[in-house]
Amino acid sequence: MSDYPAPIVYEQDRERISRAFRSALKGSTGNDVGFRIRRKDGKVIRVQMSWQPIYDDKGVCLGHRESICDVTAQKEAEDALQKSEHEKESILDSLAELVVYEDKQLNILWANRAACESVGRAREELIGRRCYEFWGEGNKPCGECAVLKAIATGRVEEIERVGPNGRAWFVQGSPVRDENGEIIGPVDIALDITARRQAEQALRESEEKYRRLVEGSRDA
Repeated sequence: MSDYPAPIVYEQDRERISRAFRSALKGSTGNDVGFRIRRKDGKVIRVQMSWQPIYDDKGVCLGHRESICDVTAQKEAEDALQKSEHEKESILDSLAELVVYEDKQLNILWANRAACESVGRAREELIGRRCYEFWGEGNKPCGECAVLKAIATGRVEEIERVGPNGRAWFVQGSPVRDENGEIIGPVDIALDITARRQAEQALRESEEKYRRLVEGSRDA
């Protein structure tokens, strides 16, 4: 095969691998270079290649030795995992609720789009910071914290609280466990219920006004 390895390399990868092969002929070393191979049956598989030069006792390069490993199954599993993570992220980003995943020290590990938009920050700006810096008192956990309660009890905990800006929230803290059942952090889900609370208050005031009118008409 005078033009090895071009005939077995997938068409779109040939030029890149041919450059690597020419470099190997000059005595270079390569590790875990990924590319695709087209088999005789037409199936395309994914491989990783490593190579190292071979020298004689005088230090003259005689060529090189290659090791090519079929990593198709591994890469397909990685692709499936990446797709699953992307789908999960897309679903959580579509929710109106604020969803924040934290460690046991309340450091933010991930936040959905609604959580980021609620404080006007990019996701990268939130990761590594503590949740109460953005949705609490700023320098310490909230007085009544659903996620701290969830970590302590090992159960889903729910509370309603009013934030520093006067907005009302329904907050749910859910413990997250590892494969051994140990709690490794909480998921914090918060829904802004300010409008609902305002509507309930307006309804109560309307009912009270109506009640006074009825009682007044009876007295008359």
